[in-house]
Amino acid sequence: MAELPSQTTSSLEEKVLATIKKSEMLDTGDQVLVAASGGPDSIVLLNILLRFRSLFDLRIQLFHLNHQMRADAASDASFVQRQAEKLGLPCKTLTFNVPEYVEREKVSPEEGARKIRYKLLNEVANDIKADKIALGHQADDQVETFLMRLLQGAGTEGLQGIPARRARIIRPLIEVNRKEIIEYCWQKKLKFRRDNSNLYPKFLRNKVRLNLLPVLEECNPGFKKNILRVMDILEKDGSYLEIVAKKEFEHIAAVENSLVKLPLSKLKLLPVALQRRIIRQAIRVVKGDLRGIEFKHIDLVLETLDKGEPKLGLDVTKNLAIFMEYENLIIAKKKEALQPPSLTEIVVKVPGITELPGVGLKIEAKFRKAKDLGQPKKNNEKRLAQLDIASLKLPLHLRFPLPGDRFRPLGMKDKKKLQDFFVDEKIPIRVRRLTPLVISGGEIVWLVGLRIDDRFKITTETENALILRAKGMD
Repeated sequence: MAELPSQTTSSLEEKVLATIKKSEMLDTGDQVLVAASGGPDSIVLLNILLRFRSLFDLRIQLFHLNHQMRADAASDASFVQRQAEKLGLPCKTLTFNVPEYVEREKVSPEEGARKIRYKLLNEVANDIKADKIALGHQADDQVETFLMRLLQGAGTEGLQGIPARRARIIRPLIEVNRKEIIEYCWQKKLKFRRDNSNLYPKFLRNKVRLNLLPVLEECNPGFKKNILRVMDILEKDGSYLEIVAKKEFEHIAAVENSLVKLPLSKLKLLPVALQRRIIRQAIRVVKGDLRGIEFKHIDLVLETLDKGEPKLGLDVTKNLAIFMEYENLIIAKKKEALQPPSLTEIVVKVPGITELPGVGLKIEAKFRKAKDLGQPKKNNEKRLAQLDIASLKLPLHLRFPLPGDRFRPLGMKDKKKLQDFFVDEKIPIRVRRLTPLVISGGEIVWLVGLRIDDRFKITTETENALILRAKGMD
């Protein structure tokens, strides 16, 4: 088993080494880019990695971002640069006007700084071909993050906290608390910068740290350990459920470019815990990440599905669309969602089954005697059209809507533009463009799954009927 260098070691160093080994954070010969703000966390992280340098044969480089959010930001950058020079380490210092970015993108200062920091960190890591990116998050950050997300209504995934390792990002101090870090600084006589903005409860994290934590600690001095234990339980349970959910996703999901189809018949058979994760996975596949996706968004999808609403159009984010399409839940990028598959007019097999390529639907046609149908129906069942054969001109055709299309909705005396009908019925745009039309002699007979034309309905004088049924394809 690898050991620390021979000089006297501290309990904190041994604790961090155990974390590194447990999460397999470092490999021999790694090039490590250390995010150094100049605060105590990053200074301790750097010092400990230097202690482990010979143990893992590490190559270390520093990264500092001058975010221009505080008056002393330039002094922080100079401090980190001097530390790098003193230690003989390369250091990449970048300057970015985060306040301007925050104003332009309409995000919080915390979110804006985080986005820019990770973006630039990854760019520098790519440039120097870094194997790992080391961040200074520690145990108190975990507790604060848990409470912040709890206050914001996060689900179990959000409450799992900051991962010790994700891809090449590592957090060696994640099991060390703030008190231990400050004590280590004094023991080793390490200089660090203080961020005075942490003393003012302007941001949520500061409110939690300065106002909420002292009250909780007064109620139970050991509450931080309890939270960390709960987070560990959530992480382990969540990891298992995530594995199961990914397998189920691969089994039931159909991925088409920037669109994912989830068959409702299979999705609804699964436990809610898996349904949530499968929907999250679908969003991740389409969007590329889960930024901006909260527990409330996933729950809104499930609540709408439980109501059995025939159409669903949820604007979860400005670039993402979630809606129902026949027997499927569709998750897609909005731009792609508005493009219907190409479909030239095709002949409906009467009788027989006609498949519609690209939309996951088939139309089944059967002849029936009108008297065998019993009392004439209103012909507005979701996927069923009962038509008077005498009013039809065969063959029937299928196509998608075209500009200027009109029909006479069942129960009306005058024709109506399809566009107006869709708007009145609150049909989402994607569904409008994907609604097949059954055509007879150039006239619309049926908006599949929505409404038939009044001129083709069954009446008391109808002798022979044509039954059309729309079915989802497996």
